[in-house]
Amino acid sequence: MSRYFTALLTFMFVLVIVGLMFDGFESQQGIVMTVIFSLVGAGAAYMLVSKSRKGEE
Repeated sequence: MSRYFTALLTFMFVLVIVGLMFDGFESQQGIVMTVIFSLVGAGAAYMLVSKSRKGEE
């Protein structure tokens, strides 16, 4: 699994979970907090997952 795919999956999962925590998408602040936490989570996943090398699986 590539770093980009892992970051995308992390973004989607965090978006759903944090969306439930901050009243979903009903308020402006809830939307902003949800997107910020999702982007931070995706960035952390991207940096923590090591690069795949050719020949390794």
